[in-house]
Amino acid sequence: MKKLVVLLLGLLFAQWSWAVTTVTKPTHITINPVSGGSCPVTVGTLTLNPTVSRASGVSPLLVFFDSTGTTDTATLGGANNAFQDVYQSWNFGDGGSSGTANWLYGSNPAHNSRNLATGPVAAHLYIVPDGAGDTNYTINVSAFDGTNTAACTLAVTAFDPSGANGFAGANTTCYFNSTVGSGCPASATPTVSAVTHVPTAGKRILYKCGDTFTGGSTVGVIAKYSIGAYGACANTAITAANQATFPQLSGTISLDTSSSDGRVSDLVGNTGASAMVLVSNAYDPPYTATTQITLNNLWSNATNTSFYTAQMTQAGYIQLHQNNQGTQQGTFLNLAEGNCIGGGTTYPCSSGLVNIQYTAVLGSHFDGTGAPNNGNGIEPFRISACRMCVFENNDFQNANNLGSTFKLHSGNNKNTSCQWTGQWAENIVISDNFLSGQSGAAVADWTAQNPVTDERLRNFVIERNIFSPSVSGHVLYLGVMNATLRDNVFHNSGISMGNRQFQGSSNNTSGSTCAGSGTTSAPVIALYPQFNEFYNNTCTGSGCLVYGGGGNTAPANNSVAQNNLIFNASGISNTTSNTTSNNTTVTTNNPGFTNASGTLNVITDYKPTAFFTLTNTPVPVWYDALGVPWPPTWSLGAVHP
Repeated sequence: MKKLVVLLLGLLFAQWSWAVTTVTKPTHITINPVSGGSCPVTVGTLTLNPTVSRASGVSPLLVFFDSTGTTDTATLGGANNAFQDVYQSWNFGDGGSSGTANWLYGSNPAHNSRNLATGPVAAHLYIVPDGAGDTNYTINVSAFDGTNTAACTLAVTAFDPSGANGFAGANTTCYFNSTVGSGCPASATPTVSAVTHVPTAGKRILYKCGDTFTGGSTVGVIAKYSIGAYGACANTAITAANQATFPQLSGTISLDTSSSDGRVSDLVGNTGASAMVLVSNAYDPPYTATTQITLNNLWSNATNTSFYTAQMTQAGYIQLHQNNQGTQQGTFLNLAEGNCIGGGTTYPCSSGLVNIQYTAVLGSHFDGTGAPNNGNGIEPFRISACRMCVFENNDFQNANNLGSTFKLHSGNNKNTSCQWTGQWAENIVISDNFLSGQSGAAVADWTAQNPVTDERLRNFVIERNIFSPSVSGHVLYLGVMNATLRDNVFHNSGISMGNRQFQGSSNNTSGSTCAGSGTTSAPVIALYPQFNEFYNNTCTGSGCLVYGGGGNTAPANNSVAQNNLIFNASGISNTTSNTTSNNTTVTTNNPGFTNASGTLNVITDYKPTAFFTLTNTPVPVWYDALGVPWPPTWSLGAVHP
């Protein structure tokens, strides 16, 4: 039936000249053609210019896809920014288990395909089973600006982990408690052991499914290594029901920051008060970003600090599960913040900035239940610096009484300098996530971390998320320039687009309360934050707010709020420099959400059945939250019947 609807809509609106690829596992309806030419490609005013972070590597292989170089000379509406307003979609060409399975978490759990994504930045983990041979993939990427569609293909090769390009023969060691069992790759070295071990360069360690291993392990400064499982559990998603069938580790896996091209997969950690995986040693000059580290399919039980990294580039956190939090942040990424190479603290960094671009957090569950109410904000998930990052299909749940469920900011060096050093948190995609449970004033906090730091964030695409705190009135704080929020649901919550922290309005003077106060030569950003878009969202159970309010001292300027469905909530506040139009005017009219799950925890629950306004207000949103093409007669809300 859904395919028929898509085809009928495609015929009805053929004048839009897009091509729709239907998929058997629905969520992101994409505009990818079956095949495309080489990249980059120009169609009319639109130039699609994607790249890959690496074209080959050993499975499990994490690859980042970066289309931030895409441009469009047409007037796009809204902020008129290609990053915000050109719709970009990806088909990763993965017909294996890592592509055909669906994500277990997020705003549309068990329905969103791993093989599809949207946004100017994307990431995918390619998994090739032992013995399957090196595998080539063709990636289709498309861009649509409302008029023009540009499409092209990229290529990636994932190497067989047991092959010549992986960890062939004796380069793999299988550890087990009593009997080797099945699944250890041919020619690997089987070894009886009850403790964890350390791989060396070019080596792989596999632990037997279901066996228990004690003690911690430390990986030094090495390149190309792998830690994982063998047996029936390998490459199988860990759940509450099956976690006992995976290798059980009781110590911390510590990875040196200078190690590279590493992967840790398919393990359950029961580590008490310590971390499950810790990437450290980047706290002192000259600072080093960990390169190409992938944590995949890990389950952390009752840890104080589940997954911690100091600084990183090309890092992946795929299908992680964290619960029973301790007294610190549950998962903390880029905790050393954005640093100048060599340790400088003023703008501009004389030796340049440490490379922290490309981080992916996909299909994971972070639960902060257990964090004490001790007067400090404690989050289940926090990232303190980020460029070209992707957060998709995750659960972020339950901070303490002061923290947010998902904290993202842009810290200035490891000592949290007040003065901006030149590092933006930028080019970030946040989509298909579920943010819920207990929090402080903000269910999510994506702005500067305190009232005196000059931190800068720009270019965000935030779509198809559900913000649903357990206490009504909690909001998303958004101190960002050029952010687009579309097709989201705010249930018992709202959004405050504005900066509640110090950003410097006149030559970025630090202020008397800032340690090391003074003036930087950094460029002044007038009216920061600005050029934000708030389109086709659904607000229910609390105020939408949008511009400023709450703890904010400066609402966003030059921004747009249109076509938002509001029920049982206060309307959208405004300032004179913003555009607010075609939002729900009678907020007591019940849209009659279908609520098929009975929980209002799934984005399909928010399909309206009543009081549905049909107008024609063009905004740069091409699909609703379920991926259905957006005809001109639709108007309000994230999801349509």
